[in-house]
Amino acid sequence: MHIEDGAVLVVGDSSITTSQEQNHNESSLRNCKTTGIHRTKSVWKSAQAGSVTPVQEQVFLTMTLRKLDRALTGTKSRNTSYEFAALAVMLVLIYSAGSLSQESFNTETFVSLSFNQVILIGVWLFVANLVTSVFKESKFIELLYWMVVYLPLLSIVADFVFFRGDRPIPIITILLIVAEVTAVTLFLCIYYVYPNVINSAWFRRNGRVSFFFGVRSVSNWTMTYKRKKGRYGFGSRQTCKYSGETNEHGEPHGFGRWFDDAFDGEVLTGSWRNGVPVAPFVSRKYGNGDAFRAVRVAYVKASDDVFDGTKWWPTNELPMQIGMASVECSVSGSFYNELPRAENMFEPRPYEITISIQELLSDLPHIHEQASLQTLYIRSDDPRGVQVENHVYAANGRTVQEVDEIRIKVKKGRSLHSRESIIQEFMPISPYFGEEKIMVRHDKSTEDSDGDDDNWNVETAVQSYQKGSSAVDVENQNSVDSHDQAGIKMKAAKFILKVDGWIPSNSKDVLVFVPGFNCSLKEALENFGQLIAMTKLDSHVHPILYNWPCGQVLTYHSASRASLSKRNLENFCKFLKGLQHAGVKNVHLMSHSMGVQTLVGSMVDKPDGSRSECSMCFHLATDCDDVKPDEASSADSKVDDESLLLCRTITLLNPDFPLVPFQEHAFRSIRRICKTVTVVGDKNDGALFFSQTVNGLAVRYGYRQPYELLPNDGNKKSLKELLTVGKCIDSLYFSEDVAERRGVVGHDYLRFRENAPVLLREEAQGKLWMDLDVIDTTGLDTNIADIRHSAYNLNPSLLRDLEELVSTGKRAIDRSLLYREGNVFSYCNAPSFVSM
Repeated sequence: MHIEDGAVLVVGDSSITTSQEQNHNESSLRNCKTTGIHRTKSVWKSAQAGSVTPVQEQVFLTMTLRKLDRALTGTKSRNTSYEFAALAVMLVLIYSAGSLSQESFNTETFVSLSFNQVILIGVWLFVANLVTSVFKESKFIELLYWMVVYLPLLSIVADFVFFRGDRPIPIITILLIVAEVTAVTLFLCIYYVYPNVINSAWFRRNGRVSFFFGVRSVSNWTMTYKRKKGRYGFGSRQTCKYSGETNEHGEPHGFGRWFDDAFDGEVLTGSWRNGVPVAPFVSRKYGNGDAFRAVRVAYVKASDDVFDGTKWWPTNELPMQIGMASVECSVSGSFYNELPRAENMFEPRPYEITISIQELLSDLPHIHEQASLQTLYIRSDDPRGVQVENHVYAANGRTVQEVDEIRIKVKKGRSLHSRESIIQEFMPISPYFGEEKIMVRHDKSTEDSDGDDDNWNVETAVQSYQKGSSAVDVENQNSVDSHDQAGIKMKAAKFILKVDGWIPSNSKDVLVFVPGFNCSLKEALENFGQLIAMTKLDSHVHPILYNWPCGQVLTYHSASRASLSKRNLENFCKFLKGLQHAGVKNVHLMSHSMGVQTLVGSMVDKPDGSRSECSMCFHLATDCDDVKPDEASSADSKVDDESLLLCRTITLLNPDFPLVPFQEHAFRSIRRICKTVTVVGDKNDGALFFSQTVNGLAVRYGYRQPYELLPNDGNKKSLKELLTVGKCIDSLYFSEDVAERRGVVGHDYLRFRENAPVLLREEAQGKLWMDLDVIDTTGLDTNIADIRHSAYNLNPSLLRDLEELVSTGKRAIDRSLLYREGNVFSYCNAPSFVSM
């Protein structure tokens, strides 16, 4: 089969004809028979590539800018000693070159450096060390390497090797300055001028995108462009294509898939909005498989901070606002410096208790309704009865019902076969030299039978133009999963589970996250979004972040007071009541670092011993037995009130909360509303060591902490650290004095009563351990920063465990953890340097 220059292979409607197709149609059909191409109701066509539309140009440029961002920011790398090795080599060369510059090797003259030279080299080593450590992940790192490491090394070596030290120093200085200016100029051109030019309004007009990148249209939304393919390609043409839903302007809008077969191109499947990919979507880099995922995270803003920064003096005088962020994260392969990246999907709006949360939930994709048809969670640990997740009892509409049996029916569902949402298959082949070949399938009729489609084999429909090789399976589309290749038609039936006497409910689980100290809204969304992206939590819960005024490094105590201020606790209570108005039933509470002071402090009993306003938004835990007499009537009247929230789990990550107040009253307050309380801590937490030291000094010299963080009388008498929960994870038990004063012995729900699988040490057997699960992460060393304070969104062991905790509500002893003693557990995890 012969194809003229500039022509491509396409499959299309018979009304599309060209001169090349008419001349070679018979030859094409003969080749189809010999190469095993199955012809059903589609005909092979040969068409001339044409110009692209303005909409296609804009989408192509959008995806090109995504590739450019990844290329310019680079990936995170291990801490290596390459730069320091270069410095050591430089010093060796200096001395060696200095020795060669002596008039005679037989003399006893030694190479010596003046005091000023020693000082200069010392300063240079310090600056180079600063660059290689502090700015390791900065976008300026390449420029700084050249300016402070490589160019000075080359200049000194050139001075000794070529000039033998005889030339005046200003010559080398001038050459070094010229090289430095050249490096800065090139850096500015590559990192600023070029990206800004191709992203400018001027470049987007009059077909400049098509001209610059050589973009040509092959068929509807299938394009080729000039781009180096792979690491050793030489200007070969690449193929890109969009398949999916569009809006009235022809822009990608809704569900769609982008495919780019360049080495740095990406395969992106998910949601689009007016020609731009928006969360949720999944993507991978075509050349090496680096994977990305974008998720949506709702937030309630209860601070006066801007989106990407915090105020020096934390305040929250402005009204509350709500917003939605798209957070894109690296999840596999290389992790890129530009990710995670959080962006607002719309301008923040004023918060209204009655409607705001419902608006946020309606914008959060929630796929659990579909998954629940095939997966059911049934809980029987509630004394009031049995619970079927996301179901209510049909007779009375309650989530908990006392029944003798649960009968589940298995029903075979209909086959999945949707033509409206099909993303058309295509197979690009772009050789390094020669003309591109593209196969695109277009069925002649949408009324084709299922049997005819079975004969279509997209892989065998492509033949190499020059070498005549057999078809190439690029995407392995013979065996396709509907989640990985969203455009392939599926005919696999699925089985649906139905519970007799129960009906699906409209309730939605919500995961509330309260970030820590000195964390802007943008950074908090990125940290929380990374946790969601690395797990499947968004298929079980709606993620919502509560933003509070968290201060800066030098305003630690101001941030602590702001976290427990009357205004902040009122705002948090409004947020919880908004969840009630939205019809939310199940809530999971999670907080990190100082955010624990807001979460736990909001639940602490009032000075008169009554429950706080935030605590009153929740049902009491089913095993709680210490309701006060003056609260008994109100609690009894509200226990069946469907508007109350049910707290499924409370998870405290590296909590910056004083140990003594937690033992005295804070734990009782949160355990009263939740049966599954988890503390994740690290004995070597550097941030909490700083917190303990600073608070110990402050309290010793007269600083008065908020009521929720009292008592601290022991620290007023002597200079010592103010112990925190997240660092003193082996001390989460009731002392004899506290147990006697607080009546712990008479309330079994406060004491850890799990059956220990191993014999406890003698000193541990007599302690009244708190009824919570303590996860010790001290032994973990993977994806944990040196300060050991924020591993919850990257460490694989912790991620899997948090996902299981939230999705199932199991206690630690029922999950895959190693029980130690008391209420402390740890992970079965080998150090990163161990191999077998």
